[in-house]
Amino acid sequence: MTDKTVLQRLDGLVSWTGVDALAQQPPRRRPMRWPTAIALTLAVGGYAVNLLCGLRGATFAIGIGLQALAMASSGFIAGFGPLKPFGSIERVDEWDRALRTRSYMMTFTTFVFATAAASVLLLAALAFDVPRDVILRGTLATIFLLEIIVMILPTAYASWAVRWQQDDDQAA
Repeated sequence: MTDKTVLQRLDGLVSWTGVDALAQQPPRRRPMRWPTAIALTLAVGGYAVNLLCGLRGATFAIGIGLQALAMASSGFIAGFGPLKPFGSIERVDEWDRALRTRSYMMTFTTFVFATAAASVLLLAALAFDVPRDVILRGTLATIFLLEIIVMILPTAYASWAVRWQQDDDQAA
């Protein structure tokens, strides 16, 4: 029998799994090009399904379902994407700050234009006496779309706008 304490045995189990080695290395940031493109396609596709099919019945559930899937995946995609999070213990240099600034500025510009377009659609719906329940469903779908834009677009921009080291390795 060994003279190890319970804590030493638990520490040995953690070392055996390799989790401690992962914790000692900085997180690997990578471009998430295709996952962001798929999430944005799901979000815009769900919104288009909702608007084109009249925001009623099963098609509304399909559209919101597509948007919900995009929203659920966007949190994971942003977490593993190339932008280092605010307040992280990772070293953030000037390049990271500049990339994050450009990404968020492009995102907020897109957000402003999408919000303006949604406001025009809402005013048009009010002007043409669209039923109240349809306006409320359209507002819900629009809010979902705007949230997804804010969540996924910075990662998409940072992934597509920069030539990453992996790209250089694959080209050679």
